[in-house]
Amino acid sequence: MGDDINAALVYHYKALEIRLKLLGNHADTALSSYCLGNTESAVNNHAGALQSHQRALDIRMKLLGDHTDTVTAYLAVIADLGKLGDTGRMKELKLKCDEMQRPFS
Repeated sequence: MGDDINAALVYHYKALEIRLKLLGNHADTALSSYCLGNTESAVNNHAGALQSHQRALDIRMKLLGDHTDTVTAYLAVIADLGKLGDTGRMKELKLKCDEMQRPFS
């Protein structure tokens, strides 16, 4: 699995790089960043995962506002913060996420 996950990281980085260059802040760029974050989390690079998930969240907030895809990015950032032990920021974002989820429940 090690080689597969490392290959996935390489391809996710390349996809993100291409989408940033060609599309800038676009939904597909956010998705690439989100997928990269998931892969980084899988290899226990939680700081890298946080950076990627935060980028996805920033793009989705700008493009979509209160939307289920934005909530998904929030949840990923919250999970990363938990793994890094940043409970203060985690609780703050959880409150924002809960507010955003109310219309969807």
